[in-house]
Amino acid sequence: KKEEVLLPMNVDVRDEGSTHVQGTFHDPITSGAIVDKPGTKEMEGTIMDTQGGESLTTQSVPTVVEIQVAEKNENVAHEALENAHETSSIEHGGSSLEHEVSKLEPVAGNVGHEMEIGEHEVKNSQNEASSIEHEASKVDHAVGNVDHEMEVGGHEVKTSEHVLSSAENDVQQTKHEVVNDTHTSTPHETEQT
Repeated sequence: KKEEVLLPMNVDVRDEGSTHVQGTFHDPITSGAIVDKPGTKEMEGTIMDTQGGESLTTQSVPTVVEIQVAEKNENVAHEALENAHETSSIEHGGSSLEHEVSKLEPVAGNVGHEMEIGEHEVKNSQNEASSIEHEASKVDHAVGNVDHEMEVGGHEVKTSEHVLSSAENDVQQTKHEVVNDTHTSTPHETEQT
């Protein structure tokens, strides 16, 4: 919540005409008290008309008003500044900014370090590239093995064919034996069939 500062001085509100007002308000842009700075500022808060006692509430919408200090009294300005914690916060904010800048400088140093690390990563990438070449030579070797496997496979097929032909020979021999058996046992029945 922004702190509102009482300004015991007359200002001209050139919003809808010139009126002498006094009240508690602040500048929502800088969150600071407006003490004795003439010019157009965004103001919000309840501003009382000191002559007619009329309330000129700006509600939550900031109203652009032109401020002119009626009396420039150093004591009044000093009193307002004492009550304005927001104003001292702004000054503190300035020193915080300087601190932020000093934080940025070491970060810049880190960027240089990051770049060095980046170069180191490039070297690592080159190492990876040579590893890939090594992997590729392994793949070639593996392809050679595949060819050899195929040759061995072909040899197995030939062997299987040889086994099949000998099996067929066995079958032929068995058929021959069956025919012989039929002839010897019942020749007439076999002829009829």
